[in-house]
This record gives sequence, C-alpha cells and structure tokens, in this order.
Amino acid sequence: MQALGEGYFGLNTAFIVNIVMVLVLNGLVGALKDNLAVLGLSFVVVLGVVFGMTFKPNQKIGEGLNWAPWGAILASTLMAINSALCCGIIGYLVVQSMASKELEKYGVKKSFIGLKKSDFKAAVERRKQEGATPNAPSGYSGV
Repeated sequence: MQALGEGYFGLNTAFIVNIVMVLVLNGLVGALKDNLAVLGLSFVVVLGVVFGMTFKPNQKIGEGLNWAPWGAILASTLMAINSALCCGIIGYLVVQSMASKELEKYGVKKSFIGLKKSDFKAAVERRKQEGATPNAPSGYSGV
C-alpha cells in the first residue's frame, strides 16, 4: 500500500515537470523551427528526463501491483515516448488509474481529480490502528 501511494504521488510531481518542460521546449523549437538539431535534442531531453522521473514511481507502483521486474522499465519507456511525441498525459492517466484502483481496495477514497495525499495518509494510519497487514487489501484474512 505504501509503495503504491508513493508511486502515485511521485508521478504527480513528474507530470508537472513534464508539462512545464514540454511547454518550454515547444516554445524553443517553435522559435528555432528550422533547426533540426534543436528538435532532435529536445526529443532526446524529453525522453531522458521523463524516463528518469517516472522510473522510481513506476517501480513502486509495479511493486504494489506485482508487475514483472521489467514492468516499470516498459511503463517509463512508453510514458517517455508519449511525452516526447505529445504531452504525455495518457501514460500518467493509465498508470495512476491502475494504482488508484488498487488503493481503493485498501480504503483510500478517490475524488474526481484523483487521490488526495491526506486521504492516503489517513487510510495508512487507519490500517495501522486496525492492526491490518500493511500491504494486504481490506478484508484480507492472511490465509
């Protein structure tokens, strides 16, 4: 549960950086539209930065969702490519949706815009007070 939440909120930060970076680079490429080197370099920068920023959160989400060891690499690679070609919102939505769906099993409430950190922390504390297995969904008997 903890890993899922950390991964989910880590992707929030990565998404904000992603959007700002893409807007800045789009402005730069637009100003220097005849320079293919700038276009190529901006593509590589987006790939590298997005992969680097999403890998650790995707590893945590993958841990919480029992992904294969290469799952986080695949998710981060696809998110980076999507971000370089567009703004990347689809990849974030897909991965965060999977994480939030699993977190709902632990009693974390989801709002229209996603999860609130305060609701996540409250659910973690509630599960600790109940003496529940930290990484088992609600109703898990341990058998």
